[in-house]
Amino acid sequence: MRLSYLCAMAAAIVLTFGLSVDARAANLGAANAFNGFIFGNLTSAGQDTEGRLAVGGNFTASNYGVGSGGIGPAVPITNPRTDVLVVGGDMNAQGGWQVFNGNAVWGTSLTAAPTTPSGVTYQGNPVNFAAAQADLTAKSTAWGALSTNASVVFDGFSTLTLTATSAGLNVFNVSESVWESTSNKQIVNAFPMATLLINILGTNVTQFGGMSYNGSSSPSAAHGGVLFNYPQATVVQTNNIAMLGSVLAPYAALTINGGGINGVGVAASAHQQNGGEFHNFTFTGDIPVVPEPTSLALAGLGLAAIAVKRRRA
Repeated sequence: MRLSYLCAMAAAIVLTFGLSVDARAANLGAANAFNGFIFGNLTSAGQDTEGRLAVGGNFTASNYGVGSGGIGPAVPITNPRTDVLVVGGDMNAQGGWQVFNGNAVWGTSLTAAPTTPSGVTYQGNPVNFAAAQADLTAKSTAWGALSTNASVVFDGFSTLTLTATSAGLNVFNVSESVWESTSNKQIVNAFPMATLLINILGTNVTQFGGMSYNGSSSPSAAHGGVLFNYPQATVVQTNNIAMLGSVLAPYAALTINGGGINGVGVAASAHQQNGGEFHNFTFTGDIPVVPEPTSLALAGLGLAAIAVKRRRA
C-alpha cells in the first residue's frame, strides 16, 4: 500500500514537474499583461504609461495618462472593461488625469481618482503583487546565472555589439562597467523567433546614449524577444535612451530620466521624469526557467519509486 501511494505520488509529481516547466517557461508571469509592473511605489510628473500599469505600493502622479498608446498601441476597449490601472496602495492622481479604455483600481486608500470615461474606478485587489514579486525575482536570479552562448563584442571605446547566433535562446552577459561605458549599443538578430536575454551584471547601473536593433533605433514589435535583465542591481537609471526591449529589474529602484522602456518594465520601485515613459510593447520571448532544487528532488524521488515498482512487477 505504501509503495502504491509512492507511485501515485510520483506520477503526480512527474506530471506536475513536467507541466510546471512548460507553464513557467519563459514569460514574465503576471507582468506580461502590463506595460509597467512595479512592486512598490511609483512617482511621476508629466509622463505616461501607454499600456496597462500595475503598482503594488503607492502611486502618486500629476499630468499623467495610462492606456492611451502613442509610440506603442493603446489598450483596446473590452467588454467587460479591463483593469487598465491597478494600484495596491494609495492612488493619488493629482489633477484628475485620465485612464483610457478601462478601469482604475485602488487598494488601501484613494487620495485622488483619475477620470475613467470608458470604465469605472473601484477598490479591489485583482493582482497578487507578492506572488508576482517572488516569481519574477526567482526568474531574474536564475536567468542571470545562465552562461553566454551568443556573440558579445566590445570595441574598447564606445560600441557594444550583441549578435544572436541561434534561433532559440541567446544569452549575453555584460558587465556593468562595459554597459555603462558604451554609448552605442547595437543588437543584431537575424532570427525572427529568437529570444535575446541580455544580463547586465552590476549593482548600480546607469545607461545612456543610443541603442539600435538590426540597425534601427525606432521602437517596434520586432524587438519583442529582447529582455534586459538586472539580477543584481539595486539602482537602475536610464538617461535619455530608448530601451529596445523589456526590462526586468526586480530588486532595483528604477529611474526613467527621458527616453523610455519599449516593452514590459518591471522594478522594485520607479520614478519617471523629463519625459521618461513606458511604451506599450509586449515581451514575446521564451526563456526556460531553471527548476528549483526541491522540485528536482521530488521528481527524482518519484522516478525512483516508479523504478522500484517496475522491478517488483
